[in-house]
Amino acid sequence: MDQNGQEQVVVCSGTLGLARAAELRDLLQAALADGPDLLIDCSAATDVDLSFIQLVLAVRQSAERRGGRVRLRHPAHGPLASALRAAGLTGLPAGGGDSSFWTEGT
Repeated sequence: MDQNGQEQVVVCSGTLGLARAAELRDLLQAALADGPDLLIDCSAATDVDLSFIQLVLAVRQSAERRGGRVRLRHPAHGPLASALRAAGLTGLPAGGGDSSFWTEGT
């Protein structure tokens, strides 16, 4: 975890899935406790499953309730993009769902 101005930078790498869900939850919650804005870098992810996607969405909602925001450092690619496609969370019409959150990056 690193701080970029007021934004907390969290690097999530390796396998991002159910086996690490509690660890990743704690990491993201700790960053959120340090400030309302998070920048998540998962460009070094080697495997991603739906539990990580759900975790990011939950942290995003929590940040927004506190007046903050969560962004991805890079548009989803590789394992994250594959998991999003498998879950049906990309390719939605403009403004539909959270598709733009995953595909825009910073």
